[in-house]
Amino acid sequence: MSNLDILKPMAVKRKAEEAFTSRRTQRDDPRDAVSDNAKVSNMPPAGRTQDAQKSKLRDRATALLKTRQQLPIWPHAEEVRQKVRENDVLLLVGETGSGKSTQIPQFLCSEKWCQSLPVLTSTTSNGAQKGRKGNIGGRIAILQPRRVAATSLATRVAQEIGTPLGSSSPASTVGYSVRFDNNVSPSTKIKFLTDGMLLQELLRDRWLREYSCVIVDEVHERGVNVDLVLGFLRRILEAGRGAGSEDGRQGVPLKIVVMSATADMGGIHDFFAGVGDLPVNGSNANEGQNGHTSSQSQNEEWNGFSDSETPAKQDTSEENKRSSNDNISVGSCYIKGRQYPVTTHYTSTPTTNLLDTAMDRIIQIHQHTPLPGDVLVFLSGQEMIENLESLCHTYASSLNEQQKPPQQPSLPPRHKRGYPQKLPGLQILPLFASLPTHLQARIFQPTPPFTRRIILSTNIAETSITVPGIRHVIDTGKHKSRLFRPGLNLDTLLSTPISQSMAKQRSGRAGREAPGHCYRLYIEKDYWDLEKDTKPEILQTNLAFLVLTLKAHNVDDVLDFPLLTRPPRRSLEAALEGLLNLDALDPDTSNITDIGKKMASLPVRPDLARILLESSKHSPDIVEGVIDIVSALSLEEGIFLPVHSNKRLQSAAKKSSQELLLDKQKKKSGEDVSDDEESNPVEAARRQLLSRHSDHLTLLNAIQAYASPNTHDRRAWCDQHGISHRAMSRIMDVRKQLRQMMGSKRFQLAAPSNTNTVTLDGALGALQKRETILKCLIAGLWPNIAILTSLAPSQTQQGQAGSQPQNPNQRAPYTTLLTSQGIHVHPSSVMFTQRDSPGRRKEDDNTMGGRRDAAVGASGMPRAVIFTDLIYTSKPYARNVSAVELGWVADMGKLS
Repeated sequence: MSNLDILKPMAVKRKAEEAFTSRRTQRDDPRDAVSDNAKVSNMPPAGRTQDAQKSKLRDRATALLKTRQQLPIWPHAEEVRQKVRENDVLLLVGETGSGKSTQIPQFLCSEKWCQSLPVLTSTTSNGAQKGRKGNIGGRIAILQPRRVAATSLATRVAQEIGTPLGSSSPASTVGYSVRFDNNVSPSTKIKFLTDGMLLQELLRDRWLREYSCVIVDEVHERGVNVDLVLGFLRRILEAGRGAGSEDGRQGVPLKIVVMSATADMGGIHDFFAGVGDLPVNGSNANEGQNGHTSSQSQNEEWNGFSDSETPAKQDTSEENKRSSNDNISVGSCYIKGRQYPVTTHYTSTPTTNLLDTAMDRIIQIHQHTPLPGDVLVFLSGQEMIENLESLCHTYASSLNEQQKPPQQPSLPPRHKRGYPQKLPGLQILPLFASLPTHLQARIFQPTPPFTRRIILSTNIAETSITVPGIRHVIDTGKHKSRLFRPGLNLDTLLSTPISQSMAKQRSGRAGREAPGHCYRLYIEKDYWDLEKDTKPEILQTNLAFLVLTLKAHNVDDVLDFPLLTRPPRRSLEAALEGLLNLDALDPDTSNITDIGKKMASLPVRPDLARILLESSKHSPDIVEGVIDIVSALSLEEGIFLPVHSNKRLQSAAKKSSQELLLDKQKKKSGEDVSDDEESNPVEAARRQLLSRHSDHLTLLNAIQAYASPNTHDRRAWCDQHGISHRAMSRIMDVRKQLRQMMGSKRFQLAAPSNTNTVTLDGALGALQKRETILKCLIAGLWPNIAILTSLAPSQTQQGQAGSQPQNPNQRAPYTTLLTSQGIHVHPSSVMFTQRDSPGRRKEDDNTMGGRRDAAVGASGMPRAVIFTDLIYTSKPYARNVSAVELGWVADMGKLS
């Protein structure tokens, strides 16, 4: 070794020491310290606030890192990344509590393939590149079935990363997009959104150029939107791998991750890879060292793939064999969850009254179990939630009365005098889909001291979200599901039994943080009689929305579109026929029309979208009135509350002494005061909103009065009129969105030359406006027109077998023109009774355009009606009913 080689390290060491000394001298210089302090003191207050916020976010992320590292999925981070790199699709079965919903997007967002790549935005027909440069990829989309899951998960992930959420900062890397709230920034890399929002984005860009990866979470729920999204994602993958086919992503791959806790992934594997032609790439938790899946014994845990569906060998037959370049590679991964033991309790006998049984169980838990121990009750729908909520408030009030301190402080303690010890307070929180977002978020707030929370929820709390503090779950075993009968055009919302997989998800909510209990309000035999998995929604719902979405994406043959579950052919035919009736499809080519494209872009169901577009032919006042009605119809629940089952309305129904005195003065002066008005001012106030022959116009009156500038306290107004303030708040959100959209020229239809301009001056103008609004309803609801059964042809009166009772006194008063179905007016309708009643609006006698004699039959009932929904309980009932004239229908060309 030469002397030069020896001296080189010494020289390097000496230079390093000199540099360190120089930096130390500069750091110790007091002038530099003064300079640094001056910089801080001269910093604007906004800058200091931002630095403090960043520091707070970093501290929060550091504290949460320890929690993340304890999740079962954390050791599998590199395994997940590797399988996503190697495959187009990853099927991930993560048990409850594994952390898959929050951690998977964080594992993948820093991957090389997840970066935004510059490309040319278009190509010529021969493949040559042209056009301006753009970017493809860079974001991860995480689909959630419900908006409360999307918003809560986005908030949590932002906290774990240490970044502001959404549009609060331009540098935010986490955001969400749900209806009425698009909370993203230009720097967002992880975006949570509902499946419906992604379908809207697919209308704008069918290649999803914005994303590098799409994660479909909770796929086991199998809604129609999920099936549509999976079909479009498969088409994108096939276009990217097929030789010579169009690829709008220009070679930039799109990765897909499908996740669930309970779904059997075998069918989803076959959907992407093809049945029998491709084995599962990758491994699951039971893989051996050689990379092949070992056979699953009876004692081994379920890994997401049934034995009959897991491909064992590759099919090498020529007709099924595909080139490796054309294969969609599918990998799988199984992550064991973190679940504390949950003790399941069944009833000894079948339950006859779910509400009473659930209330008894809540009282028993509250009086005999210690804190912490919040209760989560699963109910079928909003109406059931509100009824149980009323019972819980009554119990809480009685509890407070019983626990008042004794008047004589010298007496012995309460428990020594036979009184129970003081119980914790109760906080009752409802949770359902139409509840405003800020009210849904209350379930994630800490429980107040010495308080037990009672959360009353639909199946919205089954998956994705973790409600803190839950130790007890009460499962009624019911949920709401839609059943559509295409032959009768009957769409029914029923309370039906859940599946075994849903029951497991519900019970698992009690064991997320500590050992818990699940109380099933049905016998054990009934549990084993339940369906194993939830029935896909596509098999039992109206497919008009599905077909319209496919047509809007230029899918000519809906039968050839790849769907995870093939719907019944009769349902597809009924959907096509319905869209033809709405002018959404061309009758000759069955291609989508301009009206159909506009309908697909509106966030309401097709028939309501057609009503909105019809209103655009008229004046802005007509458009605003129709928007108000459609906003109310877009909600499944009604706005009017039953007075006698609501405690707040009961208190509001009690008249003050001054009001009673006014009634006496009215009687003395000869004015008419009805008995109902004397006893219940809520019903009297509500009656002022009624339009005698139209539920739709009654909704319009209520919404306009609620939104009026003269209504200062809207909650008090709702109590006075027996109206749900929650529903009205939701309607205002829909109303605002629809007004913004309908204000665009994109949704305007040209008015025909024979359209009469509505005069809005005086009583005649108000009458013309009401008639025009009803005519707009006919454009979307004309298949729901019914006439008096006494006026129907004789063969219609007989109808289908069993559709009309033989007793003429029991037969349905109306018969639909399209399906000859006998229907009854729902008791909640203003048309349920046509007897004259005091307090009705004077203009109601002229609702039919001054032609009441022509529109009303001898029985006093309108000759023809139009309705929004047809439901079936003990018999078919029409809801949201309005009287119309058949001449209006003929004038619009809807009757041949």
